[in-house]
Amino acid sequence: EQRAFLWQDGSMIDLGSITGDLGVLGDRSVATSINNCGQIIGTSNSMIAHKGKFLRTNNRSVFWQNGVLQEIDPTIEPQYGAWAYTVNNKGLACYENNK
Repeated sequence: EQRAFLWQDGSMIDLGSITGDLGVLGDRSVATSINNCGQIIGTSNSMIAHKGKFLRTNNRSVFWQNGVLQEIDPTIEPQYGAWAYTVNNKGLACYENNK
C-alpha cells in the first residue's frame, strides 16, 4: 500500500484513492503538487493479486479539494493511464495520458 497524506495543523490526513479500472478500490495514491488554495493533484491506482501474479491497474489522475477526491478525466479508457504533475493557484492542472 502506498498512500498520499496531507500534513495539516499537526495531523496527517489520508487523501484516499479511487476505484481502479478493475473495480477494485485503489490502494495506491501519490500526491505530486499542492497550491496556495490547498488543492492537491496526484495519481491513484490499485495493485491486486490474481492467480499468483500482481496486477496494477492503470494510473488515474486525481484532484483533492476540501476533503473531496475526484478523478480529473474519467473519460480516459481503462487501457490508458494518466499521471498528474502540478496544479497552479487558479486550480489548473498539468497531467498527461497515454492515449
